[in-house]
Amino acid sequence: MKGCLILSSAVLLAAIFSMPARANGECEIIDKTLPAVRLSYSISQDEFARRRQVGLTLHNNTTCLILVRSNGEDAAKLRILYEIQDAYRTKAPTHKGHWVDGDLVFYAELAPGKSMPVAIEKTHASKRLTISVPFLFSWETDKASSADLEHRVYFEASYWPREPN
Repeated sequence: MKGCLILSSAVLLAAIFSMPARANGECEIIDKTLPAVRLSYSISQDEFARRRQVGLTLHNNTTCLILVRSNGEDAAKLRILYEIQDAYRTKAPTHKGHWVDGDLVFYAELAPGKSMPVAIEKTHASKRLTISVPFLFSWETDKASSADLEHRVYFEASYWPREPN
């Protein structure tokens, strides 16, 4: 039964984003049955459990490279930064995942059609909080106002399994 929950919720995890045109073509959705960018509950939780975390997976189902805020450039220690909100999103999101405010911002690249893990603190899963991951399409960094431009993909509070590992 748990496998059914994971599979069915994976398809419904995020809203489909409208894909803006870019200078040399357009972003296209690769698998038209899935959202453009989505978060799913990771099936394998072993590695995350050792670190007292719960794993989500960020999927890029577009033909464009996306950039996700991270804690630095060291691939071995890379953590994707995320935000939390209560189930009804009544308050502004709170930054999590060792978010650093300042002038220096790091981005991890997520290639078209690829996925990457997002480690979530176990307490955020047990409290059934809504998780959001801000991202940009790589071509949007060329815009002068890209600092104000950001998309978000959500893992809604209702998507958590009854008892996250």
